[in-house]
Amino acid sequence: MILKKVGSENGKIVYEPITFEEALKMSKAELVFTDEDEEERYDDFDDELDKEPKSNNKNIERIMRGLPFLDDEDLKEMVDDIIKDSSSYQNLPLMDLMPFLSEEDADRLFLKSVDDKTLGDRLDVLSLARVHYVSEACLDKFVDEYINGKHQHVDVDALYPFLSSKSIKKLFKYHLNKKDNK
Repeated sequence: MILKKVGSENGKIVYEPITFEEALKMSKAELVFTDEDEEERYDDFDDELDKEPKSNNKNIERIMRGLPFLDDEDLKEMVDDIIKDSSSYQNLPLMDLMPFLSEEDADRLFLKSVDDKTLGDRLDVLSLARVHYVSEACLDKFVDEYINGKHQHVDVDALYPFLSSKSIKKLFKYHLNKKDNK
């Protein structure tokens, strides 16, 4: 988890959790990392941004400014391109694309990002669930696939607050019946 300072109350410093994408817009000195892997991921992305040519950043900014004016078909086509080749739109911050997508396209991109490591590195599963870009039906499908052995690399416990009670019940039964429990 990544935290940022939001103020102080009664002499105590108060922090709030932020998404990975929000953290990338801030300097490391302003952040607190509770997970070493998140800190390494931040450092890797930060290093890549430093290497990236500035003209490319401007092109991405232009694309981002134009997103609100694309119609659903154009956005669907973008998602199709990203799903076909996860390096397409490589420098486009995918989390920033999510608010403009239809529920169906957001769900498709979510499920693909869980399967595709390169895409998954660019799109944080927990953040997607937290901001409700992904439908309950999609999360239910994810849980079904998890129970059937897919997506075992995802920390499914972190998704509990965003899952339906039906999906949580399925996960509980799955964990109770799992043979390798110790």
